[in-house]
Amino acid sequence: MIRRGNAWQGQLVALMALSLGLYPACGSDEDSAGSNAGASGAEASNGGRAGQSGGGRSGGSSLAGADNVAGDPGQGEAGASLGEGGTPGEGGSSAAEGGTSGEGGSSAGKGGTAGGGGDSSGDAGAGGTPEPCLGEVANGECRAAFARVQSAKRTAGTAAATDVVKLSTDSQAGNLLVLSVGVVWSGTNTTITVPPAFTLLHRRDNTVGTAHESAALYLAEGAAPLPAATGVTVSLGEANARLYLALAEYAGFRPSGVFDQVASEAGSGAASTGTTPQTTANDELWVAVIMSRGGGGHTSPSNGFTFLQTVATGAGTFSFADQLISTRGAATSGVTSSGDYAAIVATLRR
Repeated sequence: MIRRGNAWQGQLVALMALSLGLYPACGSDEDSAGSNAGASGAEASNGGRAGQSGGGRSGGSSLAGADNVAGDPGQGEAGASLGEGGTPGEGGSSAAEGGTSGEGGSSAGKGGTAGGGGDSSGDAGAGGTPEPCLGEVANGECRAAFARVQSAKRTAGTAAATDVVKLSTDSQAGNLLVLSVGVVWSGTNTTITVPPAFTLLHRRDNTVGTAHESAALYLAEGAAPLPAATGVTVSLGEANARLYLALAEYAGFRPSGVFDQVASEAGSGAASTGTTPQTTANDELWVAVIMSRGGGGHTSPSNGFTFLQTVATGAGTFSFADQLISTRGAATSGVTSSGDYAAIVATLRR
């Protein structure tokens, strides 16, 4: 009796526990798979929390929806909620690791796309349409259109160790300044001093006899603005010499490296500049400076040159000429004159 009572009571307790859901019921294979999937979902959810507390804060690593599709829906939602909590950029990379993602993975993916959009916007800004050339294209570079901006001449007409040549207006920054100097010495030639902004391109001295003549050519490339009131001061090493100056401003030149070829001659009678070697560029400016003793004057220069400035006094005649060239060649020029002379011709690349 005692044994029967215990067995009956045990069966009754088991039935009550079953009805209250305390014991798992024996069911179909589908029910068993659902329970196992639920447990897997719970483990994935715990994994998501562990990833968050470990500093990853990755929505993708907590996306238990991938393992929990067949499990308990409640735990799948918990995984998605943890996914939404991750930062967008990190969630994007973790979603790729987790495979199929829930809502958190989708949100993270959008975050990644937004970042990519930022990069695309930057690229578009860098690749904007270039500004058109407002001048002219020479040697593949955009420059101001070529122009003879202005020129001036100066001579005291008497002995002077120093003189100043001034333009009528301030020169523009970046333009080319060409300074030409002619000297009729009372004796042997000596020093010519110009401002440091100018570089000597070439000097030719005629040393025949006891009284000499000189011609010199200087450049200021990519020059700073030159105030008209300041001008350019040139000094000689002899107080009794006659000094002749010409200053020209040109636009449309490269900022440096304009010099190409040069030639010069010294003699008596009809003045010749000599002939340069073949030039190396198509677009060039050719310039010539001629200093002759005596005031007989110079005729128009040969070979296409044009006087930009010319002046004659009792002591000498001084001329500066130029021409614009579009094809390569050898530069030379000359004038009809009398007396001893020194002359230079130079080619300048644009």
